[in-house]
Amino acid sequence: MKINNILLLTVESDEINTSGTPLEIDSARGNYPPLGLIYIASELLKNGYNVKILDLASFGRSKNKLTSFIRNFNPEIIGFQLYSTSIRNAIKLAELIKTEFPSITVIAGGPHLDAYPSETISLPCFDIGILGEGSKRLVNVLKIIESEKTLSKSDGVVYKLNGKVIVNKSIHKSTCFNKMPFPARQTLVDKNYSSIFENKFTSIVASRGCHYSCTFCSEIGTFRLRTPENVIKEIEHYVKVDKINNFYFLDSTFPVNNLKWIKRFCNEIIKNKLKIMWSVRTRPDHINEKSISLMKKAGCNRLQLGIESANHKSLEFLNKRMDLRSAEKGINIAKKHGLTVLSYFIIGFPDEKRNDVLNTIRYARKIKTDYAHFSLLTPIPNTKLYDYVKKNKLMQEDYWLDYMTYKTDELAPVCSKYLGKKELTKLLGHAYKNFYINPNFIFRRGIDILREEKPFIVLIKYFSGLRSLLRIRD
Repeated sequence: MKINNILLLTVESDEINTSGTPLEIDSARGNYPPLGLIYIASELLKNGYNVKILDLASFGRSKNKLTSFIRNFNPEIIGFQLYSTSIRNAIKLAELIKTEFPSITVIAGGPHLDAYPSETISLPCFDIGILGEGSKRLVNVLKIIESEKTLSKSDGVVYKLNGKVIVNKSIHKSTCFNKMPFPARQTLVDKNYSSIFENKFTSIVASRGCHYSCTFCSEIGTFRLRTPENVIKEIEHYVKVDKINNFYFLDSTFPVNNLKWIKRFCNEIIKNKLKIMWSVRTRPDHINEKSISLMKKAGCNRLQLGIESANHKSLEFLNKRMDLRSAEKGINIAKKHGLTVLSYFIIGFPDEKRNDVLNTIRYARKIKTDYAHFSLLTPIPNTKLYDYVKKNKLMQEDYWLDYMTYKTDELAPVCSKYLGKKELTKLLGHAYKNFYINPNFIFRRGIDILREEKPFIVLIKYFSGLRSLLRIRD
């Protein structure tokens, strides 16, 4: 079997809002390129395959439009990136594809497959599963399909044999991050991505994995860091070819505390006279004067910081290994050097009561963060949090497996022993209104808007966000 064309799909979330973030806020945040699929596409291109990526969040929900696209592109392989929050939509589309195009091989990958490999591939709409980081593994599977050999010796592959699902679980993560081809953004059918902060930007990573082991996060594993020079080459490519000057680093924890790396990275940007703006996600206790000063000079304009809670017992539950004094110190350093700060907070911990939640909401206003994002603590598969809520019977036996198989239609479970989903959702709406609809924030934001290069465009975005907030019921 000769494989020429491969279509990669990412599906928008089902009609459940697992983070609890009010839909009015969620819809205003914008959308981000599916970076994992773009990396996979680059490896496929390198090996001679013709690839396209359809992000259905931007492409739209029309089944006729999708089937027409598939018919015109004529792929032999369609790959799905599976998340638990979008699994039902993915299954429906995979079933449609199998009905309309029965000769196409449907391959699945992503976090949901990693959590439920056998259960997912047992569904008739999926033929093969790729576990873990899939770029090189997918290429190997395609070559085996083309040679019509067996998948029995393929590492990290799930497949069907004589009516049974076989799981080859041995997974070895790639450690040669610098040798991976740059993400093939040209394979995106729709390249127009924007966020509440930027009109035109792209996402990028300097690292994979994480040194920490927070209970709610599945991004735990070997930390791998690209060289600064390798990251700069990728940035230069997008500046010259795609005319993109805004970059958002999606690293779980950008290495702000690695001063040697930061010096090399920032000095390369300055030396090469790259007129770019970039933002990162990191820990507030990693922030230091030397790194932030250099980052600001090199174009960094925003830090997105995971503070999570104002309650010590909740931070301990998360295994965050951070105290609030060091977090506040980090924010003060960032503000001193003129960086915008967006802080993330979570409510609904197992032992939190209403006053604990209100304490976090008040704390968000007390510190000097420019923006705040609030969400509910939501258990997802393959995390210590998920094991905890199952063990302590805070949810039914295995919610996401039951959700996939339609054994439950309940919304994603909360983790609190004292507060129900309805009350927590109201508190979440109250958190957003309390932070954003107050004179101090409106005054500060008004001053910031006047300093913007294009204040009118920013003002339109601001009022759009304000309208969204006013529609929230608390």
